Amino acid sequence: MSSVANTVDWTQINKLKDNKEVLLVDVRDPNEIQKTGIIPGAINIPFGTLENALKNVSPEEFLTTYNREKPQIDTMLIFSCGSGHRSTRAENLALNLGYKNVKNYKGGRALTFTIANMSSVANAVDWTQINKLKDNKEVLLVDVREPKEIQESGIIPGAINIPLGTLENALKNVSSEEFLTTYNRQKPQINTPLIFSCRSGNRSSKAETIALNLGYKDVKNYLGGWLDWEKHL
Repeated sequence: MSSVANTVDWTQINKLKDNKEVLLVDVRDPNEIQKTGIIPGAINIPFGTLENALKNVSPEEFLTTYNREKPQIDTMLIFSCGSGHRSTRAENLALNLGYKNVKNYKGGRALTFTIANMSSVANAVDWTQINKLKDNKEVLLVDVREPKEIQESGIIPGAINIPLGTLENALKNVSSEEFLTTYNRQKPQINTPLIFSCRSGNRSSKAETIALNLGYKDVKNYLGGWLDWEKHL
């Protein structure tokens, strides 16, 4: 059973979400996140795969899959879900694996409130919208996964690949000429519609935040990502 001392509230989550020393893990299923969005800064590890991810997945694979370093035994872990049930189980699972600093964000209505206030669910697009927009040259669809992932799975037609780790530099510092040469698309203007995609919505949410912080005005997130796209293939 989760200890009250190990629970965190919205105020604490809001302060910690950008702290790279904290790993915020949403243990809901991807289809739930697609409908509601995810807390910025969180990664998605469904509860059913959590033990394997923490116990058996190598640090390299963890980094490739979730774009975060695999947590060390003393890393602060915060689990969230929809109502607090799965996050409580996740907390207990992590403690049983030996993790020392584990907390639980008992979501429910608080989670919905958090996402509504911290994420851009209103800016999310679904498969139908992506399918209509993928051939629109006025829209720039950017897949922020690693090239290795795209090589293994494929990419949405019309999308370009800018890995998340290089996105800020590409949008901020790369010249228009170099951008065109590298990606075969014009560098986006401040009002160009940008849509970010990744595997499941985690990295694309971060990409959305980066673009907004750089001043881009029309930024959207394909929350379903490649996992959703390939269902329609």
